Order: sequence, then structure tokens, then C-alpha cells
Amino acid sequence: MRTLVDTQCFYWSLCETGNLSISAAQALQSPSMVKCLSVASFWEMAIKTALGKLTLPRRVEILWQEAEAAGIAILSIQPRHLARLATLPHHHRDPFNRLMIAQALEEGWSVVSSDDQWDAYGVMRIW
Repeated sequence: MRTLVDTQCFYWSLCETGNLSISAAQALQSPSMVKCLSVASFWEMAIKTALGKLTLPRRVEILWQEAEAAGIAILSIQPRHLARLATLPHHHRDPFNRLMIAQALEEGWSVVSSDDQWDAYGVMRIW
């Protein structure tokens, strides 16, 4: 099973593991779960770091390399994701989350996210 990990849960897995729910932590540790991160997550972290809204333990490009080395797949943004994004209702206002929701829906993947606003889109959310 593939799951897309949202930015906040990825950050928590690095820095604040106590913030993860038991189900989320189990999903992230499960060897049978194929974990994926969207390019949008790294984009979001880079922007928030530059604005002083986020402090990362290492630079974004290092986190990307570490994620890949740990076997986490990086999901690029494809035209079909953007087409799906264009059709989404506006339940969620965050542009990064909206893109990741479109990606999860288009790929048919579950998501690891604490954000219950994702539920309005019908994604299978692990939390």
C-alpha cells in the first residue's frame, strides 16, 4: 500500500515524534507501507524556512536526500495532478495541501495527515 505523507507529519517524524498519533507512527514505521513525499512538501518547507516560519534540523535539499536514502519515494507534480487540482472544491485553503490532496486522489493513495479538512475530499486519511 502506498501512502502520501503530508508536510507536517514528515516534519513531526523528524523533530517532534510525540506529536504523531499511534496510527500515524505505525504507518510511517511499517515496512509494508510504501511512503511517499510530494515535491510540494519540500517546496512548502523551503518557503516557510525562508520566511522564518519554520526551523528545520537540516537544509531542505539534505532532507530530500535523506528521505530518498531511507526509501521514501518523491512524488513529482504531474499534469494530471494539476488537472485534478483544478476540479477540487475549496474545502481547504492551503495551496500546498490542496495540491497534495489532488495528488493522493489522482494516485489512489492514502495519506498520513493530522488535518481533518482532508476528509472532505474523500481521501483515506491515516491518523
